[in-house]
Order: sequence, then structure tokens, then C-alpha cells
Amino acid sequence: MRPQTHSLQGFRSSVNSTVGFSPLTFSSSRTYLITLAPTPSETRMLVGPIAQGWTLNRPLIIVIEVDDDGTYLVSDDEFAVYGEGVNREEATHDYVVSLIEYFQLLESRAKQHVPTAVLFDRLRSVLSRTEPARTGVARLAV
Repeated sequence: MRPQTHSLQGFRSSVNSTVGFSPLTFSSSRTYLITLAPTPSETRMLVGPIAQGWTLNRPLIIVIEVDDDGTYLVSDDEFAVYGEGVNREEATHDYVVSLIEYFQLLESRAKQHVPTAVLFDRLRSVLSRTEPARTGVARLAV
């Protein structure tokens, strides 16, 4: 069962009542990965600031899997973005880099192409800049 609200307060109470976690304390300056259900692939929720200058406006569900060769893959079903790495942290960082690059690509082309503008509006409702545009993506504190 997913939270019905996108506010952190609603998310917190929904997780506590639905999954049975003890109360959670959230800080606005950290990225949180919260396990939703134990499955062969790990389903987690990415919440809050994800890189320097970038924040999620609502929780984003990601899936962490291990490929046959031991490579970790992190993906989402909402935007079809993925990242890979030798461990969860590296794969999550690569996913965040890919998500931000996808945002920047859509942003640069949204004015010339209506379907791209629709995709960009959807992504912008989830991901936003908290600082003016800069190059590079900071490492995650996961």
C-alpha cells in the first residue's frame, strides 16, 4: 500500500501505520532510502534532497536488483531511468546522475516539442532544482 499523500508528514504516518515501523525522524538535508517490502529485488523509496542543488518533491519508488554478473541495477518504473554500480550506493548514485541528466535533456528540448514538454512537466512535478543550474552532480549521502 503506497502513501496517499505526498507530504512528508503524511508519508511518515502512512509508513508507520501500514508497514509497522517505529516513528521515523526526517532531516531536510539527507537522502533517505526506505525499504517498502522484502522481495527478491529490493523496492525502496528515494526521498528528499538527492544531490547538491536537487530535491525530490515527493517520494520516488526505485528498485534495486543484482544482475547475473553481480552488478547492482537501480531503476524506476515511472520514468524508465536506471543506474548501475558495483554496490547499492554506487548504483543509486548513478541512478541519480541519470535522473538529473534526463531532467536537463527534457528541459532543453521541451520548448521545441510538445510531447517532450509533457514528459518534462511530469518529471518536474517530482524533481526540482534547489539552486541555480550548475555542472556536475554531488555524491549521495545514502
